[in-house]
Amino acid sequence: MLDLSDSVSVIGVFGHARASRLVARGLRGLAHRGGAAAGIVAFDDVARARQSATAVFLEDEAALDALTGDVALGLRHAHPQSGDVLSGAIDVAREPAWGTLSVGQVAVAFSGTVVGAASLRRDVLAGGALLDGAGLSALVLALVARSSQRTLVNRVVDALWKSSGAFAVVVAAPGLLVGVRDPQGLRPLVLGRVDGAIALASEEAAFVAAGGHLLRAVDPGEMVIVDERGVSSVRPFARRSVAVCGQELLQVALSGSHADGRSVWEVRRQLGEELAREARLSSDTLVVAADDASWPAALGFAATLDATLCPAWVPGTLRAVPEVVAGRKVALVSLSAAAGIKARVAALLIAGAAEVHVRCASPRRTHACPYGVTGDEPAAEAADLWAARMGATTAVALTVERTRNLLRVPTKDAAAPCLGCVGDPWPLKDVFEDDTPSLFGEG
Repeated sequence: MLDLSDSVSVIGVFGHARASRLVARGLRGLAHRGGAAAGIVAFDDVARARQSATAVFLEDEAALDALTGDVALGLRHAHPQSGDVLSGAIDVAREPAWGTLSVGQVAVAFSGTVVGAASLRRDVLAGGALLDGAGLSALVLALVARSSQRTLVNRVVDALWKSSGAFAVVVAAPGLLVGVRDPQGLRPLVLGRVDGAIALASEEAAFVAAGGHLLRAVDPGEMVIVDERGVSSVRPFARRSVAVCGQELLQVALSGSHADGRSVWEVRRQLGEELAREARLSSDTLVVAADDASWPAALGFAATLDATLCPAWVPGTLRAVPEVVAGRKVALVSLSAAAGIKARVAALLIAGAAEVHVRCASPRRTHACPYGVTGDEPAAEAADLWAARMGATTAVALTVERTRNLLRVPTKDAAAPCLGCVGDPWPLKDVFEDDTPSLFGEG
């Protein structure tokens, strides 16, 4: 699967007596998106904020009980953490960011990237602000603090207008939860309900892990505001061409999730069907999924070939079962062309497979994502060299064109997904610096 070690995912919960517990469960459900560390901020009825900064904290029920309050947000990220704010230790990279502003206590959890972040950080520091942490959450919090707008909602609009990029942001304060998705939809954000409370998160899996369910995706450029009056929605940013991240459907999200209203399982099954049409094998081929995430693609691949799909791995190991694969021609179907496939090929050959044909149900990545989704991958060499490097008989990955056509939302005015990591042009070429934000009533 993807190397998501630098990525982050967010969740916020409003209106539950143990909001921090629900946030912790949601963060555990987002572990597949990456991030070795985690943090939670909660607000109680006297507007005190508390935070933990270790992933271990997510399993500590007693410590979670100390995070009282009916509004909480959390974030998984890659920064190493050195302490727990509850005990007084504050790490320079702690996330989420929180502090006391003129509008009261505020916390920010930021997932994604900001265009010109280094320059923006220098401007903030030159203006006399103190950044409590090295992450983008702290930068956005500083921009909220500097804003001249009177209400917190307008300050968030002001701050995010200045920080154009690919992002999903959750902002919390006593009695308020706000979620914002970037205008092009490059980073995901969804709205759900958990045990009667309203929640915002990077993926539906967070709600499921906390015992809840998905309501809908937050639209590109939409701001969702949750307070005692309920849930409202505004669109404060200039409209831009939508380019949702293709990797959400290809490899990042769990197969049981939905991404922008589409079933991840169904899309991956269709990817497997397309792969079988593009790189056909005979029907006597035994189809094996490389891992649990690849099952829907393997299912579509096998159905299209009229071939047998069979579990071949000893659970929890890299060992293949000889009685399943010995003497067989095997198609190893994967969602990823990552280095881990080489070990799977070796395991099948050790177990006696006569041939191993690698079939990747997504294009091979050629570029690291500037928006923080995917890391570097070895350059995509010719198919025969790729197969030789993995020890496979043949190796084929789905073409970019077939992938793009399948991921495009089937509507008349649908935009192409962002597939810059596999060679398409990157979005965000033009940043609309002279756009003005749409602010709202001060009441």
